[in-house]
Amino acid sequence: MPSVSAKVSRTTLDSGWEWKQRDPNVVDVLKELQHPHGAEEKTGEAEASTKKAWLPAKVSPSEVHVELLKNGLIPDPFVGFNEHKVQWIGEVEWLYTCPLPDIDSSRQYAVLEFQGLDTLCDIYVNDRLLLSVDNMFQTHLVRVPKDVLKASNNVVLLHFKSAAKLAKELEAEMGRVRAGSTNLGDPSRVYVRKAQYGWRWDWGPELMTCGPYRPITLSVFDLCIHDVNARALVSANLSRKLKVDVELSLGESSQDPLKNSKLRVTLKGQEKTVMRTAEIPIKDRVLDTVHDSDGITAVNVKNVIDWELDDKVKLWWPVGYGEQALYDVEVELIGESQSEPIDIHTQRTGFRRVKLIQDDLQEADQYGKGKTFLFEINGVRMFMGGSNWIPASSFLTTLTDERYRAWLTLLRDGNQNMVRIWGGGVYEPEIFYETCDELGLLVWQDFQFACGVYPAHDAFVKSVKKEAEDNVKRMRKHPSIAVWCGNNEDYQMVLQWGDVPHLPATLIYEHVLPSVVAALTGDPDPNFKGYEHSPSDIPQSSTLSKSTLASSQPSTPANPAPFPYKLSSDYQTPYHPGSPYGGVGWDTADPTIGDVHQWNVWGGKELPWQSYDVLGGRFVSEFGMPSMPCMKTIEAWMGKSRPEKFIGDREWHAQSKIMAQHCRAGAFERRFAIAMNDNFRLTEDLEVAVYNTQLMQAESMAYAYSVWRRKWGGPGKEYTAGVLVWQSNDCWPVTSWAIADYFLRPKPAFFTIARQLAPVALGVSRTVVKNRPNDRPRQFYEFGAFQSVSATLDVWGMNSGLEPITASLELHFVDLNSDWEHKEQVGSVTLLPNQSTDLLVGVPCRGPPKKPEQELEAAGGSFDEWTGCTSSTVVVGVRLLDSKTREVLARCADWPQPFRFVNPPSEPGLEVVVKGASGEITVSVKKPMKCVVFNVVGEGGGLGEVRWGDNALDLMPGDPQKIKVIGDVGKKHIRAAWFGNEKGSKVDLVVDQ
Repeated sequence: MPSVSAKVSRTTLDSGWEWKQRDPNVVDVLKELQHPHGAEEKTGEAEASTKKAWLPAKVSPSEVHVELLKNGLIPDPFVGFNEHKVQWIGEVEWLYTCPLPDIDSSRQYAVLEFQGLDTLCDIYVNDRLLLSVDNMFQTHLVRVPKDVLKASNNVVLLHFKSAAKLAKELEAEMGRVRAGSTNLGDPSRVYVRKAQYGWRWDWGPELMTCGPYRPITLSVFDLCIHDVNARALVSANLSRKLKVDVELSLGESSQDPLKNSKLRVTLKGQEKTVMRTAEIPIKDRVLDTVHDSDGITAVNVKNVIDWELDDKVKLWWPVGYGEQALYDVEVELIGESQSEPIDIHTQRTGFRRVKLIQDDLQEADQYGKGKTFLFEINGVRMFMGGSNWIPASSFLTTLTDERYRAWLTLLRDGNQNMVRIWGGGVYEPEIFYETCDELGLLVWQDFQFACGVYPAHDAFVKSVKKEAEDNVKRMRKHPSIAVWCGNNEDYQMVLQWGDVPHLPATLIYEHVLPSVVAALTGDPDPNFKGYEHSPSDIPQSSTLSKSTLASSQPSTPANPAPFPYKLSSDYQTPYHPGSPYGGVGWDTADPTIGDVHQWNVWGGKELPWQSYDVLGGRFVSEFGMPSMPCMKTIEAWMGKSRPEKFIGDREWHAQSKIMAQHCRAGAFERRFAIAMNDNFRLTEDLEVAVYNTQLMQAESMAYAYSVWRRKWGGPGKEYTAGVLVWQSNDCWPVTSWAIADYFLRPKPAFFTIARQLAPVALGVSRTVVKNRPNDRPRQFYEFGAFQSVSATLDVWGMNSGLEPITASLELHFVDLNSDWEHKEQVGSVTLLPNQSTDLLVGVPCRGPPKKPEQELEAAGGSFDEWTGCTSSTVVVGVRLLDSKTREVLARCADWPQPFRFVNPPSEPGLEVVVKGASGEITVSVKKPMKCVVFNVVGEGGGLGEVRWGDNALDLMPGDPQKIKVIGDVGKKHIRAAWFGNEKGSKVDLVVDQ
């Protein structure tokens, strides 16, 4: 019988690591340990030199590209064309080794926990192979047998093999499948459980990483806490309770040590104040025992505590709706005749209720009736505004906790309340979800499948099931997790291709994954047996083989599995089969049901972005428009500073080879040309082109958010309940859809989206009436085959609060070609709570009076004046003001389109006043200005640089705007660029002491 008197010893293996390239001439990999250790930094040809000796690891956790780069053995893959110089790294094998601390031989167990190995790895301790793994997303527990251990000088050896080579071998065995377009990686990627973006994506490089990329710990124990499931449950009437299950690990020979052992559970609030505690004899609880293959018994102690907490704990709310109340659940394991705990486990959680509501709509919108697709938190239905997250670096070990916090704080400060973890990356580390909990950001979590026909043979399904279990168990405590989603675009691509007879992974998306979520989240009903809508002929993975796979698929586009699924309990975290996913036959483009990915502006039908208002759906979980990053980021991939002049330079132009190297979007040349030529004048100047792409992204994304949020129409009219832009971020310096680049430098679109997602916001849209039927964007004034006759305006208000807002609405019309302006006080308006409200529909867009024909002839009047539609040069400013204080609650501006026809003022009278050391500037103008972007010379607004609380401003005369500035701008040179001055110019600051 084991003793349980000694405390559990846990050591993180974060030092002493060494690495080298596997030498294929050494047959026995264990002989590699005989190579010289602690070698100095190598120089010369890395492909040859790294085979000869072990080099100290610079960081832990570790990834081999990062080690090579820090040792000066490879060029920076993010600069120039260097990506192509390092492809050999993913084709060879790599080794890592680390000494183990001395292990007390009197203890029963020594267990290594690997939180993430990328990807194919053989794990040795001393001279024995203990485990071979092939899934980057799993957590691996490895018991080290006593007969393997020595008295001292024990070592662990990790042998990483080429994932790319294995993928091609499996493809040769099982067949080539469809997996996205050519810029979405090699199709063989679907056979290997590794982050899919590493094979390259349409925004990322091809960098096949490997290494121990997540922490490794050594636990030595006789009896320990293996896992805690703290279930913070909130019922429909918002009553709160806490249930706790505890999983223990102990010797399989006897459970006697548990008879006199106890578990102490303590609930702690802010500042670690104890709110409730209880000490429970383990023998008084129901025990479930599961033996594993390593001789360790896992004992699940059910319902250690079951506390009603209505008056003791607060609800956790998403940002903007209340406090992010978090509580620590501390579990102590107390052994026989012990007062001090032998093991302690602490989980932080929050009490919230989340529902994915898919109810029938009683009234039709422009698309028909269908169903809602909305999130309800603590009984409150909420509009979701956010973005899609990709891994923030190709090299995950370079991402610090501080960098994750900075990224997520940026999203929160951009008025976002949801972030979707896209299915071609990774399950993010704990710091990501902890930060989302703290900031009130809801998480849409994809399982890691993206854009491909994935297999479903027995070994693959078994691996995926463990992957899902590992990650659902790890994340289920986080109140920020709002939904689990089966995949990204797998259903959609099968439908688009039209030549794929079946999708094997429906077994995974429609049975395995929802079963895992149902079993491991909430408070599952013990009588819950499955899904009433699940196909009855789903074979169990244990009986499924490659040979029978094709004939045993449960679902095809002609035979879909209906959804939503019946929940395992009222508290289960929602599950959605895929994104996008819709109605009968997986109609992933059906705007009346499920979610949609709207790619018919950039890509698809290549429609004008001005048509986003008719391209929506119940929940738009992807859409986007790319832009170039700022010049400072372009300098990073150029590897040098910008030239004095761009025109005529061989590299510094929008169509150069190196600019193409850092733009991976499919057919980007043609797609940029269409959208840019529709809206802007042609330019050969790179700096102007950069600004114009950013302005186009800013305008198009803000318009989409505004018109789709307008469709959040209140009870029974929640026609669009969420909008998530593609994408939040980048994994390297690149031209992409990101609204903030790799260096956390926000693009103008970040700010225009933030204004549309503000708790109180305004939207405005102009419709130009032409003299005959036409196929031009409704917002465009025409001066060719069609003529503009007049224009009307729609104005709407958006209120995410739970109380109505009564305020004054004001319109301000300003002509760009003259001194004419006109103001209209619309009067008092009411923004209804938690919805959008139309304030004005179809009102005239004012313009200066038309001059008499004789006067025009004599003066040679402009063409637009001849047409009689003088609003073609008019900017419309809209403001919502507090009726008593006259404080501006929201503002927006609408400029005439297309921008290529607009001549902005050459002297707009920009003035910037700095208020001492207050961190605030006040900006005013004499003429309208569009998309005014401030920056410090030589910076880009990223980490460690001056940051702007708002930017990319639309400014109107008589309406000064105050902007918070983080960092001292008083002693720095400030530049501003705007529509009409795209290259920017120095701003003279006026200091107000």
